[in-house]
Amino acid sequence: MAEDKLTVSGLRHRIERKIKEERELFVDPQFFSELQREFKSIAHVQMIPKTSRSQNELIKFRYQAILRLGPEGVNMPVDGCWHWQRDNLDTHILQSILSQNRPTYLMVKEVPNPRVAEEVRIMRSLGDFALTDTVGHFRRVLGEVPIDLNSRSPSLEELEQIATQANYKMGVSCVHQDRDGGSYDLFFSSLSDGIIAHPENNNSSRLSEDPGPVDKHFWSTTKSTNNPLSAKVRRDVSSQVRSFVQANLPDYMVPAAFVVLDALPVTPNGKLDRKALPAPDHKGQEITFVVPRDATESRVARIWEDVLGVHPSSVRDNFFDLGGDSLLSTRLFALVEKEFAKRLPPGTLFEAPTIEKLAAILRQESSVSSSLIQVQAGDSSVPPMFFIEARVGYRALAAELDPDQPVYVVPYDDLFVKDTERSLSDLAAELARRIRYHQPNGPYYLGGMCLAGRVAFAIACELRHQGEEVALLAIIDVPAPRSARLSAISALGGLMGRLTWHARYALHGSHEQRMDWFAGGFRALGWQARHQAWQLARLFFRRIGRSLPQSLRHATRLMAEAARKDATMSYPGRIILFRPSETTLTSYDQWDLGWGQIAAHGVDIHEIAGLHRTLLRANVTEVGRRLRKCLARAQQAHPAAT
Repeated sequence: MAEDKLTVSGLRHRIERKIKEERELFVDPQFFSELQREFKSIAHVQMIPKTSRSQNELIKFRYQAILRLGPEGVNMPVDGCWHWQRDNLDTHILQSILSQNRPTYLMVKEVPNPRVAEEVRIMRSLGDFALTDTVGHFRRVLGEVPIDLNSRSPSLEELEQIATQANYKMGVSCVHQDRDGGSYDLFFSSLSDGIIAHPENNNSSRLSEDPGPVDKHFWSTTKSTNNPLSAKVRRDVSSQVRSFVQANLPDYMVPAAFVVLDALPVTPNGKLDRKALPAPDHKGQEITFVVPRDATESRVARIWEDVLGVHPSSVRDNFFDLGGDSLLSTRLFALVEKEFAKRLPPGTLFEAPTIEKLAAILRQESSVSSSLIQVQAGDSSVPPMFFIEARVGYRALAAELDPDQPVYVVPYDDLFVKDTERSLSDLAAELARRIRYHQPNGPYYLGGMCLAGRVAFAIACELRHQGEEVALLAIIDVPAPRSARLSAISALGGLMGRLTWHARYALHGSHEQRMDWFAGGFRALGWQARHQAWQLARLFFRRIGRSLPQSLRHATRLMAEAARKDATMSYPGRIILFRPSETTLTSYDQWDLGWGQIAAHGVDIHEIAGLHRTLLRANVTEVGRRLRKCLARAQQAHPAAT
């Protein structure tokens, strides 16, 4: 989130950099319309926006494209054609037309698209501000701008519900795109005769030919896709040019930064426009390129370059600035363990995000840190948010919170160094002590995902037992303790539901869903196999009366064992639960994952579109947006003592 003091020029620069560094391929719907003009065998192009109860970036900005081959389709005759804006339609009038007039086929044209209206409003408003204005001023003015027509229009989900209630099938016949968010043509066919019509509409999705000032600044209407390799190419070119210059020029002649441009800006008469040249982005540049200086740094650099695809790498390059994420960090740690025979805690990258710092940790005898890790400094007058366990995803989540919000990670990798049979209550007391060392008194704000959510719950119980106030407990997709398990009958029903879910994904899902299903299945089988082997090894050493070797003291597995034995059955407060809309194999099918039976003051459930693994990755913006609101409410209700 941009801070209030940032200038509009700086904000634009950040947006431009984000667009250039985007690693996912984006295809403009216009591409498929152009494809139809190029290949005459394509008879019809239909764009279908994705729909869901939850609106986030995985839904709002994505669509499905259907290309139908063969001769041109015949337009379906309609009993009526209405224009949403010209005829001043609303949901009540539409309900009346469908329920009273009962047309067999009905076309409703130019229904405004509300799903991206807020984003469009922000981008268009940004073009009206001077480059020297601040983001804080921009936010204040934006709050006073009236909501436009598109924002007040019904969503596709609402319109589809109206159609279903009237016994109609609704389809998106055409998507019109413009710089105001666009509109849809909707086709309604009656289900009373058992026939579902598929309308043919040969209108092409087309962008407006008159983009606004901000549109011209950020994109060109002639481009249908981005270039996901752009950031990598820019880094590679910059590094190669720097290496060549350093090898052929004295140090004082080597530029401090290199900027790669798509094209040089020119004046109307074709000369170089020096004033339009962008300032160097020192955050994305290696101001001082430092080559590996010993064998350890060289070995780490090879792993770094293999994982991130950056050649060569400066030992002071930041892992996250070069595009590192939780998936890449997992691979990085696996390769480091294979190369150095040393398992690093996941939180290591928070403290050592460069080759130089990571190599320094690998040189140490012990790499385990028992201190809290600062993820975001924020304002010292604001109570911090403590996330349990060092997940790389917490860094992305912290970036979505208010910039004044301090965020810390509480690792627990060192808790089993001396004793592998500790109870969860004992572990929670130790972690609560560490938190209170940093913040002696409440209110406390805690959170955790998966197993770490259970640990956060135990810490919250311990803090309340000590008489401290816990203002917020955010649990991200983990079931409640075993006291909330389903009954045998409910469990059997849940099993049948899960089998149905798996059969549907394996046999009838899309290619992406089937691949997701297979990958998830192999991951689960692999984890279970490793866990069973670990359990047998642990049992063996227990039987022979010897302590578990250090190589088998896996903190996550030991913590899971402690959580499994914990029988805490109540919590004297309210719980914030984040869960994905799509569930996989689980023995908990309750909507609140069993937390409603434990939280005395109830559970606030936030459903996030997608699967569990996307919560702190693709969907982290939506999770952060909702958590930010929860924090604001909790901080207002529980002011910190001064």
